[in-house]
Amino acid sequence: MKDNYSVFSKHYNEINSSVSEAVRMQTLEFARRSGVKSVCDFGCGTGELIKLFYNNKMDAYGCDISVSMVREAERELACCNGVEIKHADMVEYNPPVHVDLATSFFDSINYLLSEEAWVRFFNNVFQILNKGGYFIFDFVTVYDLKECSPGYHSNLQGQDWVLQRLSEFDLQKQIGIELMQWSLFRENHWQTYTEIHEHFALTKERVHRLLTDIGFIDIKMTDSDTGNDVYDNETTRIMVHAKKNKGTKWKAG
Repeated sequence: MKDNYSVFSKHYNEINSSVSEAVRMQTLEFARRSGVKSVCDFGCGTGELIKLFYNNKMDAYGCDISVSMVREAERELACCNGVEIKHADMVEYNPPVHVDLATSFFDSINYLLSEEAWVRFFNNVFQILNKGGYFIFDFVTVYDLKECSPGYHSNLQGQDWVLQRLSEFDLQKQIGIELMQWSLFRENHWQTYTEIHEHFALTKERVHRLLTDIGFIDIKMTDSDTGNDVYDNETTRIMVHAKKNKGTKWKAG
């Protein structure tokens, strides 16, 4: 499988620092308030959230499907004894112990390109949580992929790199496509690379139904940008909080 973060991983923290910092601190505050002792971050990226939990005396584990991201995380967490970072698919990864909190942020779930894959992931999360454990994740919406992103482009620049981001929507496959066109100044000349990212989304009603069928309760959905309750699908990103029911697990159809 091609690693579409081979370039992005080296600049990920620099590009996303302002947004990711707010999410990390909100999640840490929730974990402290809820008495969380152990956390698993699915799609952990460069490991910043895991490091934050570790520094706050929580057992922390994580996985990412990108080899490049895992390497960056391992460097970031080299001095954090007992932390586990694995190169693994989020629908399959199991930490060594059950945990109190599972997280997945910054579109990670949208890289799962079918409803079946989302169900497998939700079931996996349910399985690795302690009874009464919490699940917090966000997802980019169908509205964003189909109505907002197509035609979007942006240009970002660092000291020795330039990134152009272009978005479109594949009607046949029903997936969003983001092209990341990199120009990197290396060995006294510019080198170009292209990374392609594909995203799939479900409606908030479908996500709620899948979580409910699997056994999650107290499901709350809010707008990731404003924190307001979500009453329709015309928002670009949704934050979900859910809790594992203490009853018997069964799989959604």
